[in-house]
Amino acid sequence: MAGTIFRPTDIHDQNGILVIQMEVCSDNHKTMKIILENMKAECYNGETNLLSFSNILLKMKRYGDSEKYYNRVLHDMPNDYHSVAHCYQGLGNVAMEKHDHDLSLEWYQKALDTNRLVLRSEDPEIASGYSIMADAYVKKGTFNEAYELYTQASQIWIRALGKDHPKVATCYKNMACAFKIE
Repeated sequence: MAGTIFRPTDIHDQNGILVIQMEVCSDNHKTMKIILENMKAECYNGETNLLSFSNILLKMKRYGDSEKYYNRVLHDMPNDYHSVAHCYQGLGNVAMEKHDHDLSLEWYQKALDTNRLVLRSEDPEIASGYSIMADAYVKKGTFNEAYELYTQASQIWIRALGKDHPKVATCYKNMACAFKIE
């Protein structure tokens, strides 16, 4: 069975145990294989754990389940700053998908604050925090805050990664889109 691809058909909690029902995908499900490979690249952080699982649930648009497992990671690993920051960001993403921009900004701010405790101010992860918050401000229609955060993110990325890095270009593109929307 090594290398076999399964498709989840049901996920539920049964007496505190996560039960995942799956079915085998045949070789004819090439699109499923491509989707799973992309999800693995985007969500998988090198180990099988609840944080990775929460990320996958978020991608599957199972927001309630995703939120539940992000909160469980927060409860189980309160001293692992990296996991805590990622959970806060994941909870912000869940709130954003539910169009609760204010709540998403609260979670993103918590993620940024957590990262600031242990990372240097010029760390690209800090810039990513600014950028994701700027995206949320754009969706909320609060453009001045978005521009300020995009500017901070781009300056950090330029210093850390160079002016030709794709993250800098994406940041400028997002800024231009915000100007166009406004």
